[in-house]
Amino acid sequence: MDEPLSALDRITRDELIREFKKIHEEFEITIIQVTHNFDEALQLAERIAIIKKGTVSQVGTTDEVFRHPKDEFVADFVGTENIIRGIATDGEENLTTVDTGNIIVESTEHKTGNVHFTIRPEAITLSTTRITTSARNEFKGKLTEIYDLGTIIKLTVDVGEQFVLVLTRQSFDDLELNIGKEVFISFKATAVNLF
Repeated sequence: MDEPLSALDRITRDELIREFKKIHEEFEITIIQVTHNFDEALQLAERIAIIKKGTVSQVGTTDEVFRHPKDEFVADFVGTENIIRGIATDGEENLTTVDTGNIIVESTEHKTGNVHFTIRPEAITLSTTRITTSARNEFKGKLTEIYDLGTIIKLTVDVGEQFVLVLTRQSFDDLELNIGKEVFISFKATAVNLF
């Protein structure tokens, strides 16, 4: 199917997504669907293939492709907003450290040399005070951008590198955030994807 849901209103699209799922489960058939809509892909796909100029760039489960893109093209295509370059070296406790020139990030993945790292916006925690967590990566910075997307708020925090993250509207309101506010971000080493 070539973008079968692209020109539909939200209610009809949601109904058809439920029907596609039923057809797949009831008849146990493979459905190949072309889409540029990430919500559709996440709701319907068991496996995803990213194609660039007629060549498959990456194939995998939704988690593999969206959380562990294998190169910059795939990361950019699936909407990974945090793609940062650095130099990776072996660190302590079986971790890899990535020095961006501005900050040092730890990852559980193992690579050395020039790398990119990605982290999904939803994997980053924000607080207005330093908190003790199991996250290996914590940075102090300033809130530089706020985008109101309705039920969620997208934020950019400058910690020497720019990180995009998301909060629920309730969390945003509770934290009383505004441009220029000093904040802390943290994320686990397991959330840092290297390529």
